[in-house]
Amino acid sequence: MTSRRPHHVLRSVRVCLSGIVAVVLLSLLASCVSLSPSDGLAPGVPAIAGDTTASVGDTCLFLAWSLDPEGDSIAYSFDVDAVRIPPWPLWTSYVPSGDSMALLVVFSYAGTHRVSVEAKDPYENRSVSSSLAVIVK
Repeated sequence: MTSRRPHHVLRSVRVCLSGIVAVVLLSLLASCVSLSPSDGLAPGVPAIAGDTTASVGDTCLFLAWSLDPEGDSIAYSFDVDAVRIPPWPLWTSYVPSGDSMALLVVFSYAGTHRVSVEAKDPYENRSVSSSLAVIVK
């Protein structure tokens, strides 16, 4: 004699399994779509302002700032003529979105130089870099 399960028990097992599948699918979806405060948007292209003309030996001040669309803090990376600037590490410390970071440069030879800056947030989302040309006489 074979035992038969009541129909309502099988239905509840199917509903329970469907619920588990739905929870698993929602968990997978949540891991693909970040539910954290940052969803991967990079900071805006940093603005850079400063001296555009100088003489050899002058100390030039440059300011960079950017806004992060999610309000994340921002670190900056500067370079002059595509060379990273010591004593800065590759990236500055983080500052609040919208705050500026200053860079002082003394140019040792004449010519047209390019000061560039890039921004990133703590989640490693990086902006496009921006630059400013400086004519040194």
